[in-house]
Amino acid sequence: MAFNRFKWVNVSGLPLAMWNKDFISNILAAQGKLIGYDLNNVGHNYISGVRVLLAISSTDSLHDRLHLALDRKKF
Repeated sequence: MAFNRFKWVNVSGLPLAMWNKDFISNILAAQGKLIGYDLNNVGHNYISGVRVLLAISSTDSLHDRLHLALDRKKF
């Protein structure tokens, strides 16, 4: 797939155990290719959210919000 657009996506509300590069990359894989992170909102003792840069094709549409269910809990 050819990527010719970039889109910043905000990720927030994940349980602490899911805040890692591999997990975030996996949940966004269907939306586009993960290019990088804006880590301005990540501190040493907290995580309020992170912006990720995705490469997408011009024909792709991104959802405004993705819902994640883990062990029947929605995030």
